[in-house]
Amino acid sequence: ANCVESARNPYRFRDWANFVAGLRDRGDAACVVLISDSQGYAGEWPAKKSYAARLEALLNERRTGGFAHWEVCNLSVDGVTPLEYMAAAARLRDERPTWLVSISGSADFRAENFDKGFAFPRSDLTALATEWPVARRLPGAFWRRHGKVEDTLTAWVTHRFPLLRARDCLWSWLDTRYPGAQPAFYAPRTTYRFWQLPGEARTAPVPAPFPHRGAEVLDLTYDERSTVLLNEFLDQLAAVPAAHKLVAANPLRSEFAEMREGVWIAAFRQDLARLTAEKGLSFRDLTLALAPEDFITSNHLHDRGHRKMAELLADHIAAEMEK
Repeated sequence: ANCVESARNPYRFRDWANFVAGLRDRGDAACVVLISDSQGYAGEWPAKKSYAARLEALLNERRTGGFAHWEVCNLSVDGVTPLEYMAAAARLRDERPTWLVSISGSADFRAENFDKGFAFPRSDLTALATEWPVARRLPGAFWRRHGKVEDTLTAWVTHRFPLLRARDCLWSWLDTRYPGAQPAFYAPRTTYRFWQLPGEARTAPVPAPFPHRGAEVLDLTYDERSTVLLNEFLDQLAAVPAAHKLVAANPLRSEFAEMREGVWIAAFRQDLARLTAEKGLSFRDLTLALAPEDFITSNHLHDRGHRKMAELLADHIAAEMEK
């Protein structure tokens, strides 16, 4: 999969080299790199309905900036952590996209992430950080917090020896063909498809033998530790040699004014505005950019929300390129 064939990488970044190849081999095309969370990944919708895909269509339809062809490379991750953000941004310093767009929220930088190791993220994008050109770009504080020996060695070894991924591929095959079989075999850490395989399921979903009692509750605390994580990520973004950049706070259905999350969201927005100004990055606060009916959850977008986001970003890109 690459940014020409797919709006988002279905292989959880195992195929990173091919996925980003379009950034270098795009010829005369202009390229937008989108880094975001589950809102940008849009797992609830087919890839062609995400705002990333629709943005690509709008830019091509309008021939924005005088380019006859545009491509949007969606590097968004559902359940993203700062470790994945850092690895992606550090690796992108080898590329020269026309636009780099980062759209994130306070939950992406929750304090829980502050000292987690490479085994914590749900994707294996952090394996990129074990490549020396990427590793040396990450600050020493990053390695002191996240460079846990066992996690880092595991990421390094599996990144370099594909045969070691056989277990992951087997679990994915099992989950694709026989949905629900993973929990039936009691694989508590296998909570997603490590590798997406084609094909239809052969059986109906298997009921979970150990059903969860109540929904998972995430700790969304945003505090001074979160500010450190955000600051490091913005440093990496500032170093990516893109012709144009945009950093934005993602849209939310409400500010949770009556809940404690409202305080954390406000702190994130203030940090993002202050830090982007210090680093000379363009910033837009999109928190209230969409109407409540444009959402299906507090931060996941309805189909019309994706349409509006694509139009908003297309208008922004056009306006900036006309200056």
